[in-house]
Amino acid sequence: MEDIIAVVMAAGKGTRMKTNKSKVVHKIYGKELVTRVVETAYKAGINDILTVVGHKREEVQKVLGDSVKYAYQDELLGTGHTAMQAIPYLKGKKGKVIILYGDVPLIRPETIKKLITKSMIDREYATILTAVYDNPTGYGRVIRDIGGNVKAIVEEKDATEEEKAITEINAGVYCFDIEELILALEKLTPNNVQDEYYLTDVIKIMNDKGLKTGAIIIEDNTEILGVNDRAQLEMLTRILRIRINQEHMENRSNNRRCKQYLHI
Repeated sequence: MEDIIAVVMAAGKGTRMKTNKSKVVHKIYGKELVTRVVETAYKAGINDILTVVGHKREEVQKVLGDSVKYAYQDELLGTGHTAMQAIPYLKGKKGKVIILYGDVPLIRPETIKKLITKSMIDREYATILTAVYDNPTGYGRVIRDIGGNVKAIVEEKDATEEEKAITEINAGVYCFDIEELILALEKLTPNNVQDEYYLTDVIKIMNDKGLKTGAIIIEDNTEILGVNDRAQLEMLTRILRIRINQEHMENRSNNRRCKQYLHI
């Protein structure tokens, strides 16, 4: 039986929140950001969850308790470096690993399931979640070949003008083959403008080896919104409130239809 593991990235400082607390323990609709992400992973059927913590780690651990395992990141050297901290936990395991972010709380369990299912059925070593934006400024661009396969992800700071014109962006949620992810992470180098280890470079490394990679374009772009400051926290709270209210209304409507059917 293959493993299915979720790695939740929760080590960042979140300085734009202008608070002494860890960004991921701020609450959205009465529940911590990172708690919502972990609960979503469980709802998607993933029971093995590793959370990478760093800044204010004790606050994150207090919130999550023993519901997850932990890895520690002392230096913040990019998303690739964060993922590297999971290598000791992943070694010796076979299957799929899902990469999630502790400050992206609106992702749905169904979306995670779709990503895992596609990765397995299509036998992809990397399956990424993407979105299409009319104004993709600030996001990494998805580079595809003529056949539509994902070749690479280029961060905006490193993109050419032609690449910046691409409207398909990286949503930051990935499903990787565990063994090949470890090998790719071990090859990462900080050869970029930011001098950081980019997790997105894993896609190119896998492509250069001839490994199959793919993507799913998300239907609801609000699922991939992250929290960087208090204004965004308020915006996501409103979006979640609307979503919950809609679900309640749909459930009541379905119940009424069911009762009418049974009455007939």
